[in-house]
Amino acid sequence: MARMKGQAYVLPETLIDILQLLTFVALFVGTFLIFTNYNVTIKSSLEDREAFDFINVISGDKCLLFEKDGNFFRGIFEVEKLKNGRLCVRQNKFSIKIEDLNGDAFSFGDCKNEKYSIPVVVKDGENYILGKMVVCY
Repeated sequence: MARMKGQAYVLPETLIDILQLLTFVALFVGTFLIFTNYNVTIKSSLEDREAFDFINVISGDKCLLFEKDGNFFRGIFEVEKLKNGRLCVRQNKFSIKIEDLNGDAFSFGDCKNEKYSIPVVVKDGENYILGKMVVCY
C-alpha cells in the first residue's frame, strides 16, 4: 500500500478491539493456570515435606545411631540397635526400611509403597557398610 506524503497509517478500530480482547483473554487464562498450578504444587508438596521431615528425624534418632564417647553420628546406624527394632519416634503415617549393600534389611513398619531413599551407613562391628534408607507410605 503506497502512502502519500503527510498521510498517517491508522489501524482500524476493530483490529485494535480484537487485539485488546485477545490480550485480556491471554492474561486471564495465564493467571488462572498459574494459580491452579500453584495450588496443586502446594498440596502435593505438603506430603513430600512431611516425608522429608521424617527422614531428617530418623537420621538423627538416638535409638538407632552409632554412639562413641557420648557423641552420636548422624546417618550412621548400628546393626545391634537396628536388630532391636525400636524407634524413639512414634508415628503411624510412614514406615522405613534400612538396607545395606551386603543384603541385610531392617524394617520398621510395613513398607509397601517406597517413596524416597537416601544413602546411609550401617556399622556392623568394626565395618562400615554403605546402604540406603527408604521411606514408605
